[in-house]
Amino acid sequence: MARGVAMEHNLAQSSIDLRGIYLMLRRHVRLLASGGLLGVVLALALLVLIRPQYTATTTLMVDSREEKILNDAIIAPFRPSSNAIASEAAVVVAPNVLKRVVERLELARDPDFAASPRIPGVLGTAKAQLFALFGIRPREPNTGEGLSDEMIEVIESLRKSIEVTQSQYTNLLNVNVTSRDPRKAARLANAIADAYLDQQLEGRYNATKRATEWLKERLEEHKGRLRQSEERFEVLKARLDLVEKDGASLEEKQLVRLNEELVLARARTAEARAKYESVRRQADGRALDEKQLAEIAQSSLITQLRTQLAQVIRDEDSLRSRFGYAHPAVVKVHAEKRGLTSQIDEEVRRIVAVLKNELDVATSREASLERSLKAATLRSSDQKSEYVRLKELQREAESDKALYEAMLQRMKQAAAQETWKMADFRVVAEAVPPLTSSQPKTKMLVMAGLGLGFGLGIGLTLLTGLLDKTFKRGRDVETKLAIPHIVDVPLLPARQLAAGGPARTPDQSAFHFASEHVGSPFADAMLGLLSSLQSSSREMPIKSIMFTSSTPGEGKSVIAANFAQTAARSGYKVLLVCTDLRTPTVNWFGPTNEPKADLVDYLNGRAEIEDTVARSSHTAIDLIPAARSAANAASLLASPRMEKLLDWGKANYDLVVIDTVAIVTCLDGRMLARRIDATVVVIEWLKTRFDMAKEAVDLLLKNDARIAGAVLNKVDFTKAKLYGINTIA
Repeated sequence: MARGVAMEHNLAQSSIDLRGIYLMLRRHVRLLASGGLLGVVLALALLVLIRPQYTATTTLMVDSREEKILNDAIIAPFRPSSNAIASEAAVVVAPNVLKRVVERLELARDPDFAASPRIPGVLGTAKAQLFALFGIRPREPNTGEGLSDEMIEVIESLRKSIEVTQSQYTNLLNVNVTSRDPRKAARLANAIADAYLDQQLEGRYNATKRATEWLKERLEEHKGRLRQSEERFEVLKARLDLVEKDGASLEEKQLVRLNEELVLARARTAEARAKYESVRRQADGRALDEKQLAEIAQSSLITQLRTQLAQVIRDEDSLRSRFGYAHPAVVKVHAEKRGLTSQIDEEVRRIVAVLKNELDVATSREASLERSLKAATLRSSDQKSEYVRLKELQREAESDKALYEAMLQRMKQAAAQETWKMADFRVVAEAVPPLTSSQPKTKMLVMAGLGLGFGLGIGLTLLTGLLDKTFKRGRDVETKLAIPHIVDVPLLPARQLAAGGPARTPDQSAFHFASEHVGSPFADAMLGLLSSLQSSSREMPIKSIMFTSSTPGEGKSVIAANFAQTAARSGYKVLLVCTDLRTPTVNWFGPTNEPKADLVDYLNGRAEIEDTVARSSHTAIDLIPAARSAANAASLLASPRMEKLLDWGKANYDLVVIDTVAIVTCLDGRMLARRIDATVVVIEWLKTRFDMAKEAVDLLLKNDARIAGAVLNKVDFTKAKLYGINTIA
């Protein structure tokens, strides 16, 4: 069983108990509220102490109007993109831009930006002397044409108050300037925007001017080169006696013309040969296609003759079927048929002859052109190299001319752009003095203070929870001590304790609470404790029960007295033995008879057991009290007479209840542990520490005690839900 409880404890430790953390925060809600309140107070204090800062904003936008006016500009227009706009944002805070602002607004005299005089301290003087020993000269201050040290310091101070941001998904740049004076913030933001635009205009003008000067130099060079190339071309053209403006000779033009005519002649020859061969094959095979012949020979006569022949053949077939072969009409039609056939054959022979003649003419024309082309080629071969050189000179002159004209056009554009003043950006919203401060932000600071306060409260709560090593739930008993948790005993209400009667004090009433308040949660807890012990006694009868605790004041004596009275009401004959010989508490009992001796007298051998028993009709139990303390309490409880007392009690009573001292602080209870049938450990809720209870259990186990379990005492059920206890009081 102990091993199973230990495994459950390990599993509980390996996971985050979110419900436990929630309950812990609820238990310390006042601490959380105090932390939040403290954070708000600190935030308000900071608002009072921190001097307000004001931020003014000037908005710039990419200006695309120039691109529409000068689409072919020498200096390429600005193409807005996220990287390009981010680069321009860095240019806004460049030293050369901020220098313009410093000089224009005379910020070197402004106390917010003025450079403080540098007076070398002791460390700086010692450092300079040490460098001087090694021949290292200190840095010379900047006093030349560049930025002086004072100007650099002023620019750096100004840069710290500037923030340039890009509006998302737009082509806008926001120049934010923060200052203690709202009017100064607006003036600086507008001055920075103006300085940036002036810088852009000046840069564009200088770039255009340099481009114009370069174009002028290149233009003069190309002008001379064009003149030379044209002169060389005209000289060679005159020497070759060329009359065409494009530089082509008559021989060259004749070659081109002959080539074109030869191509056409070859096409005509091929066409004539195809027509002739097609008609000749049909004529030889006597399988004429009148439609094809009409298309080739462009003659409709054959079509007409074939149509007449078809009609005559139909008439012949009709007359022959009616009159026979010898009828005059049939003979006449047959003669017409022969005549038409003869005419068709004659027309075909004529068409073949015509096509043959056309083929011969085309072949002759082709051969003539080939001879003329060959002769012209031989004549022009001698001047071929000169013509190639002429073509080269012509292309060179044309290229120089095109380049010269392009550069001339670009130079005119550059000259026009020198007077065109427009920057890539323009101001779309000038800065105005802000009405509210940007720093510190009241809501944000208060929320931060509130969050910090709550965080501090949560941290203190968690720290308190981590440091709190007391028992809060019955599960803690089982996981920390590996013993069963029997019952939760509620805290006794002070109002009912005070109503115990005029003869008793509230402390005395606590020992009789279960008897006087039957049906109360406390009395029900005692019944539950008795029932649990009865259930465990089925395996081994329990005749003696000892109630103990790890430290004094946990309520073990009250539990023992009320348990004994509850068992007596349930029909048990109960003997309660008070073995606390160091701080005896027996004034609550109110015996009917006055015993002749107490437990100390018996253990010292000065009395018998019967002389120590006190009886009370009110409580229905018998009591052997310890009326006084004893210095040798441990040895007395370990004596044979104590063992004899226990045996006598088991023989004469149904149940012997032992009330003993705290286990950890005194040795007395350990002497009795091995002689008792069952030991109940009383643990005070939210007070007993884990280590003390663990030590008590270990001491009991070392003395062979049979631990029945533990009782969680003084549980305040009005706060129980905050600790995960679901028992309804």
